[in-house]
Amino acid sequence: MGAFEAWLAQRGAKTFVLRMRQHCENGVKVAEFLQSHPKIERVYYPGLSTHPTYLIASSLLNGRFGGMISFKLADHLESIDAFIQSLELINLTPSLAGVTTTLSHPLNTSHRAWDKEKQNQWGIT
Repeated sequence: MGAFEAWLAQRGAKTFVLRMRQHCENGVKVAEFLQSHPKIERVYYPGLSTHPTYLIASSLLNGRFGGMISFKLADHLESIDAFIQSLELINLTPSLAGVTTTLSHPLNTSHRAWDKEKQNQWGIT
């Protein structure tokens, strides 16, 4: 790591706890919103009491479930593509990470090379 990168990491560490707390609070709020939305078929987020691993996650994560959320739109592929194209503040990316909100659509990015049978077997729809 270079000197500038080390300085940035040290500077960021000072507010990491506050930023992570807010990140987790935002994650729960967004997951709850998505769960109640009529166009969302399913939300995958361990901070929701409906998630199959909620009790385990609660005990391990001490109520801090992070901000990464996965969800399935209750619509056909053309509508999903239109939804992605309509986003103004969220960028479609082939992988996730960074300091901005991003979206990945595995069917069209990371898992596009899989055949339909394998995609369906793994729930990539």
